[in-house]
Amino acid sequence: MRHPSTDVWPGDPHEVWRRAADTTAGTPFPAPPPWRDLDDFVRTVTVPRTYLGAAGLVALGGLWLGGVAVAALVQLDRHPMPDDTPWYFQAAAGPLVGLMPWSGYVALAVAVGAVGWSILHVRRGRARRDDTVRGVHARAVATGYVVHSGSSSLRVDTDEGTAPTRLLVDARLPEAAAARLRAATRAWLAALQGDAAATAAARARFGSRDAVPLAEIFGADAAGGWLARGPVDTARWHLVVPDGDAGAEDALDPFTLYALRHPRPAEASAAPDPTALAARDVAPPHPFG
Repeated sequence: MRHPSTDVWPGDPHEVWRRAADTTAGTPFPAPPPWRDLDDFVRTVTVPRTYLGAAGLVALGGLWLGGVAVAALVQLDRHPMPDDTPWYFQAAAGPLVGLMPWSGYVALAVAVGAVGWSILHVRRGRARRDDTVRGVHARAVATGYVVHSGSSSLRVDTDEGTAPTRLLVDARLPEAAAARLRAATRAWLAALQGDAAATAAARARFGSRDAVPLAEIFGADAAGGWLARGPVDTARWHLVVPDGDAGAEDALDPFTLYALRHPRPAEASAAPDPTALAARDVAPPHPFG
């Protein structure tokens, strides 16, 4: 478990937190969608189909390799080594040219195997969908909790450049405490935007972590809020499932976010069959962890 740093973040966050003490609670947010019951979980929580990514990449690679192999075999068949090729070139290149058709056949076999593996991988993933969803549901019920997800102007460093962050606020907080967290965070982020050096320092302090607790930035009274890398999915509510110690909520690293949405009217009125979850595949969110 990571303990909050005692170092002060840039932008004078403690003063910002003090000024936000008089923040009054505004209009309460609507209640998050239900998710603890398995039937509700299937309708409202977006669980990733992780098997599709690997299968898609392998299938694309197989198709590309197969195309190259077929093109090479056709080219060799149409343009064999001419009879008037110098003897020294035939002696040097002849064995290689003779092996090329076999190499093409081997590459074609590998391509067919890659596509076949992808199809079987997807079939196995769909067959295990029931167990996957039930496993996520069990972990969520044991250690998960709901957060309200809002936009943030802070971008953090990645290998490819920068990535957005989002403000996560524990839905279990009293509305007054949640309002102060949001107000203080907005004011602090606004101060960073006008100071390039402070923004760079905040990015450096964020580092490679997936999330930073606001208690590390503002102090212990700001427990229950985080700045998290991503997610790409901009759903208002997310279900947080810590991947580490069940009691280390404020560390929130590593963890997985699952988008949480109110079901459509047609879905809400339907009674899902928990034994047929594989037929209820939903699109994947951006996982963390």
